[in-house]
Amino acid sequence: MTRTLNIHAGIMLVLSVIVTYVTLGMTTANVDDTYSIGVIGGLAVASTLFPLLLISIPAGIYKYFKKRSLPGFYIWLWLYWIIFTLIASLGNMLQA
Repeated sequence: MTRTLNIHAGIMLVLSVIVTYVTLGMTTANVDDTYSIGVIGGLAVASTLFPLLLISIPAGIYKYFKKRSLPGFYIWLWLYWIIFTLIASLGNMLQA
């Protein structure tokens, strides 16, 4: 992974933790217990790694054949992250 990709993934992880914490705080009263901290961490990691994996597969295939990086890689990465974060947030809000 490149330095730029690490920075983007780190920002996504921090934002995922914040969004998940706020979402669970709106739906449940006990966000501070140990179980909720594990759920917040798990959802944040999943909502960061899944879009990264989803865009890295076509980017790897593109780089293999074209010998250059996929155009718009970070735009697609952020777009997938926003979509999966919204899906996870709505799922958490509908759960309560």
